[in-house]
Amino acid sequence: MESFSIQTPSQLYEFDHMIWDAFFSKEVTLYHPTQEIFDTLSRARDKGINVYDAHLLPEIDLSEVKEAPGWLKTLPEWVYDEVKAGRISSEALKLTGNAVLFEKTPKPPYQDGLQLYPADPFARILEEGRDQGAIEVVDYTKDIPRNSRFGLAPNELGYVNSKIAELLVVDGSQARQPKAIENNLLGNAFYPYLGLTGVSEWYEDEIKYADGHVHRLFGGGSGPGGLSGVYYWPLYARSRDVGFRSLVE
Repeated sequence: MESFSIQTPSQLYEFDHMIWDAFFSKEVTLYHPTQEIFDTLSRARDKGINVYDAHLLPEIDLSEVKEAPGWLKTLPEWVYDEVKAGRISSEALKLTGNAVLFEKTPKPPYQDGLQLYPADPFARILEEGRDQGAIEVVDYTKDIPRNSRFGLAPNELGYVNSKIAELLVVDGSQARQPKAIENNLLGNAFYPYLGLTGVSEWYEDEIKYADGHVHRLFGGGSGPGGLSGVYYWPLYARSRDVGFRSLVE
């Protein structure tokens, strides 16, 4: 299910309200989107970037909500435990009712790190990032294609997001990765295929320990639980089977 044919803020409000009300089996709070999100979507499409759908996220605190009629693949219990413990931000389980552009690109099947996202509009950003040293190439990743989303460390995603923001002419803070809860809910409601294939993706969320170590959440791979699978690695970790997707506010 996708909202490609939705052309106006009022259409988006009505469509997503219907989906989320059915998903939670109750009326949820959504805010009418401004024209700005559609202007950004239009600029993306004018540049041949056709990977985004516009969506409204409901305003809801999910820290105590762990099931709903449409929520077939829920987050693991340990995420809730880490939020309660303060090691993951309480914002990780809160949605604010904002409008977003969510990337709908299917994940590629795992091919020993050589896999590529189909028709990737960000391939040039990734290749230039490696050429300029913003994305490090190490022995473990030297055979990964230079225009690949794989083999990146989470602390290199800031470079990628800044370049995406430049392309779309938005503030740098508006381009990021989905939070685990955003990817999970949108995947359940609109894009169940995001839990398929053996590759995972980095999320926006971090887990911070008292000793100062910071890790980044990732998940979505079919082997480790699909949309329900969430794990974490250090900010400097890079993997042949963890990519990313884009979200723009």
